[in-house]
Formats: sequence, structure tokens, C-alpha cells
Amino acid sequence: AAPAYVPPTHHLPAAGKKAAPAATDEEEGKVLKVAIERFAVVFYGDELCAALRKGSMPLPDQGGQMGCKQLKRVAKRSHQMISNLVEGFGGVLPHDVLVLCVSRIVDLLTVDMAAMIAAYHVRCQMYPENEDPFENGSDEQLLLKLHHRVNLLIMDLQIIDSSIDIMGLATATGPVLKAWIDNMRRTIFKWMQTATSNESWKSCGEESYHSHSVIDVFASAHQSVETFAALKMGMNSSVRLKFLQCLGEICSEYMACMDRAGQKEQDARADAVRKRAEKTGSLAGLMTVMGGGIVRDL
Repeated sequence: AAPAYVPPTHHLPAAGKKAAPAATDEEEGKVLKVAIERFAVVFYGDELCAALRKGSMPLPDQGGQMGCKQLKRVAKRSHQMISNLVEGFGGVLPHDVLVLCVSRIVDLLTVDMAAMIAAYHVRCQMYPENEDPFENGSDEQLLLKLHHRVNLLIMDLQIIDSSIDIMGLATATGPVLKAWIDNMRRTIFKWMQTATSNESWKSCGEESYHSHSVIDVFASAHQSVETFAALKMGMNSSVRLKFLQCLGEICSEYMACMDRAGQKEQDARADAVRKRAEKTGSLAGLMTVMGGGIVRDL
């Protein structure tokens, strides 16, 4: 005959002992916070390793270091995860737990961003002779792309909860953005010098009242403004003020070029008048001398 069924008793409390009290909401909340924070750390580490593998680079435990491309990928994947977390579990998870997870991701990303910018600063100190640092494929251009990717994340973080600390992310790329402004200033000043040196300071056409150089200079400045706005560099107040100051310097320098050109034209006219006066005076003197000689002869 089949053996009689005996229900399992391993989960039952021992005789004479009281069962463990049920977990309170506060205790469950603590466990949930620990779990969600652990999830954030594990997710970030996995995405970092995946980015390194995709770039055929050694893993961190093998001495591998993340480059700008890898960090940009991690930032993109983190953004996607946060968006999916909010959409899928925003109505299930307590809001403070959700914010804790997002904040942990932001902290990890901020640390790596700061390390990336510090490494860039060291390279700039070691190789300061780079005259065109923002050319295609350069470290500076990759950092600008990273800045743009992180800014997309920052805009969503502000919507999720304004208490999330985004200051580190918003200011991390400040040195690169300021270097871009300095490079833009040098480039436009160089174009301005070339444009004004070949300028005739005559109107472009019958219906226009401006010269050719004003189009070249301010078209370049307008293009810089569009790039500045597209990459959302103005979120950093110090970068925004530096850019506005640079635009003011460009306008002031162009007006100074016009003043110098006007002064040069006035000097040329004055020189021509002086030469005519000297020539006229010489002829008058010669006529006086000749006239005096004629009188003596008479």
C-alpha cells in the first residue's frame, strides 16, 4: 500500500516557541531600499563591463579603463533603464525607493564623468600644443557628444524628481565646454582678421548697406550660437556667462576693426590733402620766385 502523506513541518515553529512576528512596513521598506540600491550598482557594473567588451578592452579587474565612448554607452543605457523603471514600476515602487535607485545611478555616473574630465585635463597639460583640438574624432569632440548624452538624461531627471542631485553631472564637463568656447573665439577672431584685411568697406549690393566681412563674421558667430544651444551647454551658468562674454568680445573686436579701417581711411585722405597742399605751396613759391626775377629784369 502507498505510504500515508505527511505534510511538511520544516516551516512550522518548534513546539513551545512563538512564531516570528510579521515584518512591519518600515522593515520591508528598508529591505526594498537595500535591494534597489544593490540593483543599481550591479546594473551599472554590468553595463560598464559590456561597454568594455564591445570596445575589445580589458575588464576593470584586468586593469581596463573606460574611455569616452564606453562612458557614453553606459550613460545611454542608464538613461534607458531609468526610463523603463519609471514607466514600468513608477506606480508600484514607492517614490522614495525609485528616487534612491536613480540617485545611485547618477552618483556612479558622476564619479566616472569627473574622472574622465580629470584625465582630459592632464592630457591638455601634457600636450598643450594641439592647435585644433575639436576636429573630428578628437577627445574633445567625443566629450562634447558625451555632454549631450548626459544632458538628455539630466532633463528627464528633473522631471522625475527635482530633489535628485544633478549638479555634479551638469558641471562635470565645464572645462571641456570652456575649452570649446576659447577655441571658437580664436577661430572667429582669425576669420575676422582675414575678412577685414581684404575688405573694401563697400556695400555688398545696391540694396544693402553692409560690407562683406560683417556677413562672414556674424554668420560664424550665429553658427556657434546654434551649436551652443543644440548641445545645451548653457545649463552650466559659468559656461553660459563665458559664452556671452565671448560673443560680446567678437562684436567689440569687429567694431574696433571698423574704427581702425575708418581711421586709416581718414589718415589717407589727410595725407592726400597735405601732399596737395605741399604741391600747391611749392608751385606758388616757384611762381613767386619767377615773378620776382621778371620784375628785376624789368
